[in-house]
Formats: sequence, structure tokens, C-alpha cells
Amino acid sequence: MGIPLNSLPQHLQDQVRAQITTPIVRNKYGVAPKPQRTCGGVTFDSKAEMLRAAQLDAMMMAGQIVGYQRQTTFRLGDGLDPYRVDFLVFDAYGQVHAEDVKGMETKKFRSHRRRWAMYGPCDLHIIKKNATEVVHGANHGTVAGRLYSRRSDRT
Repeated sequence: MGIPLNSLPQHLQDQVRAQITTPIVRNKYGVAPKPQRTCGGVTFDSKAEMLRAAQLDAMMMAGQIVGYQRQTTFRLGDGLDPYRVDFLVFDAYGQVHAEDVKGMETKKFRSHRRRWAMYGPCDLHIIKKNATEVVHGANHGTVAGRLYSRRSDRT
């Protein structure tokens, strides 16, 4: 049912046809459109990362963590391939850990995970949809040694 397309003015027919025939272009990894992953004026790399930031904000308000830093870069081992974690979290007990929210694991990430276990300055929490995996860094629980961090707020 509805209004026949031919009964509309030509300019409206053109608009409807353009909307019907325009293919929806999806990201290779299924990333949500930019408006769906923007919160508080900050655009996150994924919707899951945005939701994790909201959880960290709530944890900070509750006093469970002191704070967190977004998009911190680490140079692991030779430093030729820097690894950027989603969050560096400072808890209320003086401990620090890195967090990376993952929807899909890539070959490059698996390489980073192995290098984190050998050279990582703290624990790395890999947060997936249904589970969290902890990769213990070389300096397990402390930030020392090979930590070269650089803050980069990508928007």
C-alpha cells in the first residue's frame, strides 16, 4: 500500500530513487557510523570502546579508579611497530593496567599480544564482548622500564 511513486512530483521521485538505490557502505570490521560512536564530543574507534569509556567514567565517579588516559602508545621491544592501547587505567590502589577493547582480532594484534607478554610494562586487559583476557606484561603490575607513552586524542 502507500502512495504510488509516479504520483509524486519529479524532484521527490528522484530523492526516493536515490535513497533506494544508494548502497549502504559498511566498514570492513563492522564499525558503527560516526554518530553512534561519539559521546561527549569525543569520537571513539568503536561503539564498544565508547561504552567502555562510559564504564570507566562511572568507575571513576564511584572511586574504584583514579582516572584513565585514552590512546596511549607503547614501544615494545625494538620500538619499530608502536602499539596504541585504548585506555591506560589508574586504579585506586596505585596499580596501572592497559586496556584494549576488541571486536575482531587481527594478525597484527596477535603479534602485539605476544610482544606485550615479553616487553609490556604492565598488564594488558583485552576486553571482548563476552570475556576479558589478561596478558601479564614483563614488569607485571608496575609501570617502569620500557614505557614510553605519548598521549594522542584522535577525534
